[in-house]
Amino acid sequence: MIELRLLGGIEVRDGNGQIDLASAKLAGLLAVLAVAGSKPVPRETLTEMLWGSHSDEQARQNFRQALSRLRKLLGAETIVSDDSAIRLDRRHVIVDIDCLSGNGVSAEQNIFNLQALSGLARGEFLEGLVIREPGFSEWLELERRRFNGQIREIDLRLAQTALDSTDAAAALTRADAMMRRDALDEDAHKLQLKALADLGRKHEALKVHQAFAQRLKSDLGADPDAETLALVDALRIATPSRSASFADARPSIAVMPFVNLSPDPDQGYFADGMTDELITALSRLPWLTVRSRSATFAFKSRPIDPRQAGRECDVRYVLEGTVRKAGGQIRISGQLIDAATSTTIWGGHFDGNLDRIFEFQDLVTAKVVGAVQPRLEQVELERSRQKPTTSLDAYDYYLRGLAELHRWTRDGNRAAISHFYRAIELDRRFAAAYGMAARCLCQRKTSDWVEDEARERAETEGLASLAVEFGRDDPVALAAAGFAVAFVLGKVSEGGELVERSLSINPGYAVAWMFKSWIKAWSGEADEALACVGRALDVSPHNPDPYVVNMRRLMGFAHFIAGRYEDSIACVQAFVTAPQSATTAFAAAAASAILLGRRDEAHAMMAELLQVAPSLRLATLRRRFPIVKDEDFNRFAGALGLAGLPE
Repeated sequence: MIELRLLGGIEVRDGNGQIDLASAKLAGLLAVLAVAGSKPVPRETLTEMLWGSHSDEQARQNFRQALSRLRKLLGAETIVSDDSAIRLDRRHVIVDIDCLSGNGVSAEQNIFNLQALSGLARGEFLEGLVIREPGFSEWLELERRRFNGQIREIDLRLAQTALDSTDAAAALTRADAMMRRDALDEDAHKLQLKALADLGRKHEALKVHQAFAQRLKSDLGADPDAETLALVDALRIATPSRSASFADARPSIAVMPFVNLSPDPDQGYFADGMTDELITALSRLPWLTVRSRSATFAFKSRPIDPRQAGRECDVRYVLEGTVRKAGGQIRISGQLIDAATSTTIWGGHFDGNLDRIFEFQDLVTAKVVGAVQPRLEQVELERSRQKPTTSLDAYDYYLRGLAELHRWTRDGNRAAISHFYRAIELDRRFAAAYGMAARCLCQRKTSDWVEDEARERAETEGLASLAVEFGRDDPVALAAAGFAVAFVLGKVSEGGELVERSLSINPGYAVAWMFKSWIKAWSGEADEALACVGRALDVSPHNPDPYVVNMRRLMGFAHFIAGRYEDSIACVQAFVTAPQSATTAFAAAAASAILLGRRDEAHAMMAELLQVAPSLRLATLRRRFPIVKDEDFNRFAGALGLAGLPE
């Protein structure tokens, strides 16, 4: 059976994996046949659409060659032809657009069917496919309009359903996505206004409407309709003063349109794309409120004063930046600003070349988010510390728990888990608090502070389960839960899947890369583990990051798994006095030294190991180190036994 996806770029798969079509014309031919369903398409129509600019004889020859190649790739039974027409035998082909190609969206379709249909729309129909033939271009434009209209109807239904179900955040996400596809979609704009109002963000709703009305006037010479104006009037009547909302408990940020400093003004699209990428990436941080694109792009093409932007967008922080292209080089600069004081909290720049521009854009997005996230947490913690304990909310307790966890002491660990549990009491759906409480139990295990192993395993399992249940889109919760499942419960593969989900949501989350590295090392994939550490360090540029020592020591363990014992010892010795992951570090160094024949050094490292982990024994080693492969574990355990680890 052939699977064909046409939404978001063409993709063809069979039971053996992906099929490479190799040429745009071949992809175009297959797409036209797929859209036709089971109906035959005349040979002349296909020839004219795809090779109309060639001579008649050359066009027919090109068509015959393409058809022959398609048969070889998909199987002769997949394509049915005669002297006049061609069609696909749909018994052998599944096409993603089939469920969109009927009579539109029926009122009877339930919410689950609609969500499934919306999930198909991973991008525009045949996104990225370019065939410079007038006949094909005309066909492609008409089909894109048709599919976009059907997807729009689905999104409208889903957004309205979300509003009716009091899930205004989901409604806003969908409405914003619709506005990105069509900035003049007034139905989507109305949903934006309603969702923002339900979320209590009425000032932002008014700013979004102002930008929409200006765009509508300039592009179409039209005014918003009566229903939209009625919504806006209701917002103006109900909007409270700014002073109440500016001090909301959780932090908020506006990403200003990045400024194009390139000599070519047409390069502004890349600066806009950089802004969109950052808004999307920061929106994945569940503890951070991010203003929508519609609100911030009202500031485009005019000087931005951070204080004014903070007041108008009703946020604590403003992220602004520039893009400069010259020759084959590009520089992206950014700075994070406290909107109340205009103080720069973080600043940095990233240089690259234009050969792989969109990969560079993704990397910069990850680095900016990786840099901004810990700085915001640090500033918010200082803000929290200034509050009296009687006014703390769930997020304040969460921040204080993080600070205590990073101390890496027994007392700090106890305080951290107490703070996380208090945050959970105040907000029973606080996914990251569940995840970080489970992370505390990981720290207890690695530091030899476990008091009741059975109880703490059960507690870890319960916390991780709730973190996943409430944090399906929360990268912090998923990463922490995944690491706990792998390390404390020993379910390395299951934990790895959760960490991968975290990284799919936020590729710039350095801690998740670190957790993935541990899991790869335990699984025997040492070089992949080291690559993940490199990515973690790459997106976590702050040396004070409390996890950097952990990352460096992890490299020592990975080098041991790879059999590079000198490198393992060198990584451990660089951070001898740091507490993080000391058990693993000294164990890897002792095992490496004994395998190098350096017995005195091995015994010295074993003495260090037994100081930080006095209860460690060969008999319990597998419970402490979830090493997957028997050959890796036996080498590790045998070396530690020779180095002096008690039975």
